[in-house]
Amino acid sequence: SFEAQQVDNTASIKWQTATEINNDYFILQRSTDGIEIEDIATIDGNGNSNRVLSYSIMDNNPPTGTVYYRLKQVDFDGKSETFNWRVLNFDKENSINIYPNPNNSGIVHIASSDDGDANMEIYSVDGKLVMTSNLDFNYGELSLNHDLKKGYYFIKIYQNNNVTTQKLIVQ
Repeated sequence: SFEAQQVDNTASIKWQTATEINNDYFILQRSTDGIEIEDIATIDGNGNSNRVLSYSIMDNNPPTGTVYYRLKQVDFDGKSETFNWRVLNFDKENSINIYPNPNNSGIVHIASSDDGDANMEIYSVDGKLVMTSNLDFNYGELSLNHDLKKGYYFIKIYQNNNVTTQKLIVQ
């Protein structure tokens, strides 16, 4: 598997291998137009393996706008395989702000630079969906009551064909 997810203003890139044969390394590539491609990280492979292995890396400074990520796997003999692009949108025009964060009041405030309806999903750190809500940003900001237990969460907001993911810490 190969996934790219926006977390705040960073990109979280994760992948897994079921087996590895002569796997020397991976190259994470990035592009803003799908034509000019830059290598942004090289990650060592595990040579040979018959078990599921997980890899992850953060792109802490992605360019503004649409960003394409792909993974290239290179064997010890130089043969390679390139995987399909994953696309994220770092459009700074539509911003979501969640506060206070860390949160201990049972109320979280969510502000959006765009008005209108949105859908929200809150996931626990282990990826379980723990809450959903329809949001109405008619005034650009709203308050949301929650009964989340102490821990780390990811809030995904779907608005105007954009998806924003942010971390929330509940103390």
